[in-house]
Amino acid sequence: GKIYPRRIEFEYKSSNFKQHGHNPDECDIIVCWEHDWADCPGNIFVLELKSEIANYIEQSDKTANVNK
Repeated sequence: GKIYPRRIEFEYKSSNFKQHGHNPDECDIIVCWEHDWADCPGNIFVLELKSEIANYIEQSDKTANVNK
């Protein structure tokens, strides 16, 4: 597959992106612990680590219980 460059910003909370005055047109992805920016522009993909880790733990627990 092809590799496409992505502009990624790391924030503790997604709303910090706006508070810090970043330009939404110059960002593709926000990686954050907590996604709390309700009116985040649609062109930005937000990866909330808190929920991703919770999902990972939940799936790991299900897998562990199936393998018992």
